Amino acid sequence: MASKSGRMKTSLEPGDLVRVEQQKGSRQWTLCNRYNAKKNILEECLSFMSDFEDPVNRVVYSWFNGKVGLVKQVTKNKLDQPIAYEIEFPDGIYSCKAILAGKYLKKVTR
Repeated sequence: MASKSGRMKTSLEPGDLVRVEQQKGSRQWTLCNRYNAKKNILEECLSFMSDFEDPVNRVVYSWFNGKVGLVKQVTKNKLDQPIAYEIEFPDGIYSCKAILAGKYLKKVTR
């Protein structure tokens, strides 16, 4: 099934390797985690990969753009649709909503 953006949505399964990417365009969004968060939850944030970076965001967010992780677990609803993923990165296991995974995670293939 193709999404509104024209990208084909692929279902992620435990054991899949994924890479975090950023959106193209003038405002480049990616996945990040707040440094002061008690839980490892990935959320959407601006990547600030430009000369106009806000130094305050470096203190608040840890960016995951370009990182590779292993899908450990998939949580599904009663209709067998994924709603969240647990992904293991070198620095820990993080939770990611399926809607964000569809936007920013790309399955690593050979």
